[in-house]
Amino acid sequence: EYYYSSGEREYYKKSYLWDTTDGFADGDYLIRVKAFDLTGKEAADQRSYIIDNTLPPAPDNVAAAGSAGTVTLSWDPVLSDAVVTYQIYMGTSAENLTYYKTVYSAVTAVIEMDTTEARFFGVSAVDRAGNEGPQCEPISASAVNDTQAPVMTILSPSDDRRTNSNTVYFSLSGQDNYKIKEF
Repeated sequence: EYYYSSGEREYYKKSYLWDTTDGFADGDYLIRVKAFDLTGKEAADQRSYIIDNTLPPAPDNVAAAGSAGTVTLSWDPVLSDAVVTYQIYMGTSAENLTYYKTVYSAVTAVIEMDTTEARFFGVSAVDRAGNEGPQCEPISASAVNDTQAPVMTILSPSDDRRTNSNTVYFSLSGQDNYKIKEF
């Protein structure tokens, strides 16, 4: 099929659909292609493809710990070089978990919570081919109330600073066991 021309070159393209569901097992495949011009000259190229329909296993040793305003999930990595992300699920019961977020290249997830009511969590692994494995057994955790006041760590300029400017800039910083909402 004619695509376009540029200068003295003519560009063509052709697309093919390879249905890998019809008798092809998981594994490595080498695809070779050839192009022929009108005089019979040919060019060849090849690509290696991996058919992967195998689901990764569920993460093991999933744990959840609540702290002020958050729940931190952790799990053992799925020991496969093909696993690239983990999907986090959350719900109000173990039976109604819905997708919450994707975690890239980590085995922990900190989840901001706006409630101290218990929530249920699940984690699944996703491989490079896009296969998502089963979720781990749901676990329950809840955030706890924030009972500690924040601490001011810096207030600048210092006391008794003199200025002849019409504008004074202040710099503030602080720390908290959860987070500072505003200064």
